[in-house]
Amino acid sequence: MKKALSIALLSGLLGACSDPDPQVSIEAWEHTNRHTGGTYFVIEITSIEELVTVEDMLVNRGNCDYSDKTPYSRKPYLPTDLKYGESIELKVYDDCSLTEIEVVTGSGSTVVNY
Repeated sequence: MKKALSIALLSGLLGACSDPDPQVSIEAWEHTNRHTGGTYFVIEITSIEELVTVEDMLVNRGNCDYSDKTPYSRKPYLPTDLKYGESIELKVYDDCSLTEIEVVTGSGSTVVNY
């Protein structure tokens, strides 16, 4: 629980952006599956511009995989267009500790370090 709270707080406070004007906000938290007891990370990407094309997400510089398909239609999440305030959630199931998340958009990228 302490780790999840730390990650949620740090995601908002420690954003380091490679693009001077970030187009998305990135939040992450740890989640526990109530049926299996297994844990995974949920990463929420929210548009803070009128229209943003999210092309890709790299977790720990590509060393951690994330679920890239929607649960029911198996359609890929990315790339996707987000209007202002819209968001998507991606899940990281690997046994990874989140160190860096980079979200690549059509106009640059936003990086958050933990």
